[in-house]
Amino acid sequence: MIFAASAKCLRRGLPGYLRSVLDSMLRRCPPIRYDGPLPKSFDAVVLVSPIWAWRLASPMRSFVMRRQDHLPDVAVVSVMGGGGAANAVDEVSQILGRAPLLHAAFAQREVESGSQAQRLQSFGEELVRAEGAHRPLHPVTLNQQTA
Repeated sequence: MIFAASAKCLRRGLPGYLRSVLDSMLRRCPPIRYDGPLPKSFDAVVLVSPIWAWRLASPMRSFVMRRQDHLPDVAVVSVMGGGGAANAVDEVSQILGRAPLLHAAFAQREVESGSQAQRLQSFGEELVRAEGAHRPLHPVTLNQQTA
């Protein structure tokens, strides 16, 4: 069974935007509230996070840091305005001490238009295959060139 985790904080307006940028740039771990199921009860967890200032969004950083000992295999989905998904994957890998099974990045404009649907479907299918194989020899990146 696969579980998707998305951590978020309530941040509004210019002060919220500036705080988000600073938290990401300084790699802060703000308080979050997570009321979901225990991640260790799943075969894999999909971490879905925006990219803030070319880095992993700070609420997701908090989630991964606090749950690292309870996370089974992970996959990472990043949504970004311009770039930084590789930085987020690197940070998750560093925190967990292992690379994600799979990762994919989507541009915000793709999500808003819905044009990412086929790549997202391919991501899900590839994740099921990777979990069925128990672990690929190397992490897989799903990008526009491979989809």
